Amino acid sequence: MQRLALYWLAVLLHIGGWAIYYSVSRSLEAIIGFSGILLLAALETLPSALSIPSSSVAASRGYRGLLIFGFVEALGLLLFAVIPWPYSSLGVLVASIGWAIAGPHTVTAVLESSSSSSKLGVVLSSGALGWSLGGFLGPLLYDATGLTGSMLVAFLMITGCYVIFLANLPEGAASPGGSRVGALETLAYSLALSPLIVAMETSFSLIMGRIASELPSLHYALVLAGTGLTSALGKVIAGVVIDRIGGTVIYRASFAAYSIWMVASSQLGGYALAAAFLTPIFPFYEIGYYTHVSRLLGERRATAAWAASYTLASLHLFTLSVLELSFVEALIISSILAFASLVVTTLVERWITRRVAPQQRY
Repeated sequence: MQRLALYWLAVLLHIGGWAIYYSVSRSLEAIIGFSGILLLAALETLPSALSIPSSSVAASRGYRGLLIFGFVEALGLLLFAVIPWPYSSLGVLVASIGWAIAGPHTVTAVLESSSSSSKLGVVLSSGALGWSLGGFLGPLLYDATGLTGSMLVAFLMITGCYVIFLANLPEGAASPGGSRVGALETLAYSLALSPLIVAMETSFSLIMGRIASELPSLHYALVLAGTGLTSALGKVIAGVVIDRIGGTVIYRASFAAYSIWMVASSQLGGYALAAAFLTPIFPFYEIGYYTHVSRLLGERRATAAWAASYTLASLHLFTLSVLELSFVEALIISSILAFASLVVTTLVERWITRRVAPQQRY
């Protein structure tokens, strides 16, 4: 229980640091432009495929040593602040490489230490609170201290996260295990999941940018804080619900919910769009994913599949960054991708189930 309490704090620091970066970077649209925002989103996701070889190392040798790359992740965000644009985007790439190697294993540690979905939901709810805290502080820090000051705070928070995890890992962290399938199945699932990630990254980035441009800075900060609060409550509720009815139904329903939400959001603006952004779909998707997919792939492969799915998303985001798509067009395309991902992930799950013997899956 003490370890889970420390993980709660570490997750809050980790997501809080990234929330500062996201809230500040998305408010730079007037400086770097619409294409610059999409470029950052692409670089944030491009290295995510590194999580698959990282998960192979974790399965064969443990993941303790891999968490060292978390300090590279923190350093990358600091580089984003001190290097002039557009070269500062390379700092985001460095941070993303560190996250792809180390980040998924923070969730692995939580999964291997949690005995139920409700406990998992409580620990991961701190990430939503971290998002709320970082989202609120980010614009205020930027106004008060500029880009360097705000990214320094993000650097310190993420560094603190990895210090806590490295000092409090479960006993099996340095040992083989935690995987029920191989790299091929992990890659296949990540590819199937990637259309939803494209949809979420595109819609979240554009909606945040639109809200930042249409609302006063303080109101933008309050909206981001509000999303964290609704998400934190949603994760706790999702964990309790999933313990009762299972993760599969909740996980798949979240795909359809996102598809509908993206279409609806495309028709909104200003405070109405901000209200839609507060809808807590992601908590049910996240807890449902870890409960359902960990059962299918194993904890260490499930976290890797989530992370790796962002790589293909980055390639699509690079394409979107050079296309002259309107806000509405981008969200409609996102809606279609979210529904397509529901279909494809279901088919891939059946394929994996046929490939892996029942005694290996359960």
